[in-house]
Amino acid sequence: MAKLDFGVDYRGGGYEKTTGFVSSASHGNRLVVTYVTPASAAKIYRANAALVRQSKKSGFESFPAGTTIVKESFQKNNSGGPGSRGPLFVMKKEGSGYDASGGDWRYGFARPDLRLIGDGFTGPVAFCKACHMTMRDQDYVFAVDR
Repeated sequence: MAKLDFGVDYRGGGYEKTTGFVSSASHGNRLVVTYVTPASAAKIYRANAALVRQSKKSGFESFPAGTTIVKESFQKNNSGGPGSRGPLFVMKKEGSGYDASGGDWRYGFARPDLRLIGDGFTGPVAFCKACHMTMRDQDYVFAVDR
């Protein structure tokens, strides 16, 4: 079976951890931890998350091509803390023209062992794109840090 081939080096490879455990209803009501690369994109992510915390509606900065955002997920245990590892969710900002209708973001979704569930912006990841379309004013990214 095919494996996810981008964002899988999130525990190294220049990624910055931008959140601790955050509850995410849109990722199966799991706890997620977010990693971003390159460093300039992690800085944008944090700045945009600060705007979200302040309930701002404008001032969001766009991410450069090459930005990769990874959400490592965990099932919630009985006390609401992290339990077993869940799927890996990945977004990568591709070059202009990849998918103009979706801000040129590519989505990846894989099982904990990195076996691919979906990749691109159609098929199994069409749901990802549809959800992120609601964040067009934030360059399609739900930037949260808590």
